[in-house]
Amino acid sequence: DSGYEGQDGPAIQEEFGLKVRVGFNRHRRLSLTEALGAGMKKLSPCGTLTCQADYSMSYLGIRWKTEQFLYGPPKSSSGTGDVACNSCTLRTACCQENNRRGRFVSIPFTWLGHIDPTDPPMARRFKAAISRRVSIERAIKRIKLDFGDDHLGRRGNDAFQGHLDRSLIAFHLLLRQAG
Repeated sequence: DSGYEGQDGPAIQEEFGLKVRVGFNRHRRLSLTEALGAGMKKLSPCGTLTCQADYSMSYLGIRWKTEQFLYGPPKSSSGTGDVACNSCTLRTACCQENNRRGRFVSIPFTWLGHIDPTDPPMARRFKAAISRRVSIERAIKRIKLDFGDDHLGRRGNDAFQGHLDRSLIAFHLLLRQAG
């Protein structure tokens, strides 16, 4: 993943025209903690905004006209869909007294310059795509390690393809038995 990021941006996309979804290396960037707005504690490098009560704010989308990421109030852990701000002990620090809808925050694109606004990692579609990537990587791991194909050491294209095909057939049979 860090190889994809590169020093000059996503080289794979520029060179081959492929849109690769990767979670960037969050250890290279620091979380923002200053000037986030009333009641906000931290903005992580991957775009997760946390309030002083340690609730993760809900990512709502983008306001293109002002170039800002939009966050809404966190949902209550009770599962009822209520706003967590209404029962929060720190409510007076970030919400106005008559506000029943909860805290809304907008973050400029420049604060998260490493995030592509057209496909941000905090969006549901990105999370759905990246979750599929994890399952694909798990299947590749099973083929390579669990079926003894960790090096796929066969000479010649036909022998290599035959060995890989046998592993894939075994994998499909295993999936059929499990399902």
